[in-house]
Amino acid sequence: FTSTSAYYISQLGTADGYNGTDTYVALAHYSQGTYVSVYLDNIKIEEIPQCFPSGNMQASNVTQTTALIQWTPGQGTSYELEYGITGFVQGTGAPIVTGIIDSSQTITGLSANACFDVYIRDSCASGFSPWFGPMTFCTPCNPVATPILEDFANALPGSSTNPSMPDCWTFAKTNGAPGYGYTYQWGTPVSSPNHFFMSNSNSVSDTIAIVSPDVQGLDSANKEISFWSYSWSTGAEVYVGTVNS
Repeated sequence: FTSTSAYYISQLGTADGYNGTDTYVALAHYSQGTYVSVYLDNIKIEEIPQCFPSGNMQASNVTQTTALIQWTPGQGTSYELEYGITGFVQGTGAPIVTGIIDSSQTITGLSANACFDVYIRDSCASGFSPWFGPMTFCTPCNPVATPILEDFANALPGSSTNPSMPDCWTFAKTNGAPGYGYTYQWGTPVSSPNHFFMSNSNSVSDTIAIVSPDVQGLDSANKEISFWSYSWSTGAEVYVGTVNS
């Protein structure tokens, strides 16, 4: 298993040595270690397809208008890909891309600050595999010109498991860190109704941060950052810096 969701398939058929008479499927978790956890989602039970589908689809090199889609090949000699705004009904998205012979495809003509669903299927001599998907990815916002003022008024209140960020802002932290941050409606915000709350929880070595949209002209310097802040905790500090993504 990996630390991010991956796609797994197990086939139960006579060709795989299964000749049982059971009528239920069980997915069991076992480990010789302690405090070992796994997460399951989107469990599907269906007939074994004649054309084995691709899986483990991912998006990378995502810009405001393009994205590279890659996948683990199934049994096909070529592939078809369909995409559209998240939640679209298949057959109503962008025209299906056909005749793909590599296990990757760059899609273009996307919109900034939008999320897209992608489906892929294999083309075999016996016909098409089932569609695999959706895999969802989101494009970044276009660079924003200064002055920028974020008062969190239009962001919904979040929780320790849901940062609920303002549009085009992101929350980042050290991988695995227990700290958290979210749009917060309690306390004494300078401008009602919300402000942003961050806590390092029980860690003294991890970093948590709120990251702005892409700022036009920041690479040429000459920008000033100001903000209001308060804390009831001794030793609380806020550092201002820059990141490249």
